[in-house]
Amino acid sequence: NVPQLIWLSRHKIELFAFATFMLSVAGYLQWRARHAPCPADAALAKACTRQRRVSFYIYLFSLGMYALGALFAFILPWVAS
Repeated sequence: NVPQLIWLSRHKIELFAFATFMLSVAGYLQWRARHAPCPADAALAKACTRQRRVSFYIYLFSLGMYALGALFAFILPWVAS
């Protein structure tokens, strides 16, 4: 019922390579912007700080999902065989 899953399983190395690249770029941009100035207005500065924290947690969640996907795509099939 979902033929795209077959394509994903056949191209998992390329898919994970692309995901690794994109997560690396996102991590670099997160690291680079960690000390960027926020607006001087108190309300905007609070929103800016909150958004940075939320963005960091979303990035950590993405890394966790990536690791879980790599576990099921590469590590567990190798261990089970």
